[in-house]
Amino acid sequence: MTKKKFDIAEVHAQITEGLIAMMEQGVAPWSRPWIVRGINDAMAPKNGISNRRYTGFNSLYLSFLMEENKWDDPRFYTMSSLPEDAKVIKGSKSTIVIYNKKTEREVEDDNGEAEVQTSWFQRYYRVFNGAQIEGLPAFEKPEPNTEGYTHEDNGYPEADLIATEWCDNLADFSHGGDRAYYVPSMDSITMPDLDQFPTLSGYYQTLFHEIAHSTGHASRANRLEKGGFGTDTYAKEELVAEFAAAFLCANTEVPLNEEQSAAYLKGWAKRCKDEPKLLYSAANAAQFAASMVMENTYAMVA
Repeated sequence: MTKKKFDIAEVHAQITEGLIAMMEQGVAPWSRPWIVRGINDAMAPKNGISNRRYTGFNSLYLSFLMEENKWDDPRFYTMSSLPEDAKVIKGSKSTIVIYNKKTEREVEDDNGEAEVQTSWFQRYYRVFNGAQIEGLPAFEKPEPNTEGYTHEDNGYPEADLIATEWCDNLADFSHGGDRAYYVPSMDSITMPDLDQFPTLSGYYQTLFHEIAHSTGHASRANRLEKGGFGTDTYAKEELVAEFAAAFLCANTEVPLNEEQSAAYLKGWAKRCKDEPKLLYSAANAAQFAASMVMENTYAMVA
């Protein structure tokens, strides 16, 4: 039997199918707290052996599957890493995790000198959730937070700290007008005045979106490309900013406003279908952007 050729585009299409379906229904995946998790969330998907958390798209996708399958265990294992006496329950279906594999080879440069050339390739492996495995130590699920967010009136000190530290490094940050926007050529963010927002949480969600755009500046991640409203480049950057804002909100306990434009989401869904890697790459770029903002704060206050 001929082995089927590895096709990463097929893998991307397969694993993003459920998330795209949500977007087609007008539901933003990044607005669901059981998908975009904070760094202290005990239910965040992790490697069952090393306890290392999955990040970026892998965390997003595995969290989605946990909710969809009602798995109350965040641990995931490869077949080869199963502890002694543990076994996968018959009939269980594995889950795909994508990773980047680095290869290095020595080549000659234009002057005939030897240099090391690095290449990255996407590969995947399969894992099973702890709920699909017999013989594991029981996972103690943390008690749910039944109180919800209670500090709207007292502000969000962590969000304020992170936003302030980041915006202090921009060329300009100001309030005024009725639009929120980032201008790459000026490295500046403009926000409407606070009293124009119905809630303080809405203000920070919007500000984090613009901060996410600013991480793509040429002096930082150099992610921004030229492209006006309606272009594929614009759509992808907006998707990155939406995800990154959700990551930052999750890490600062700012609740998300779930109201989204169904038409806008359907537009993103179509682009994700046409370009299977888009949702994957946008989520990973967003995780990188959010981490950059968080790390900037911790470095400044350390």
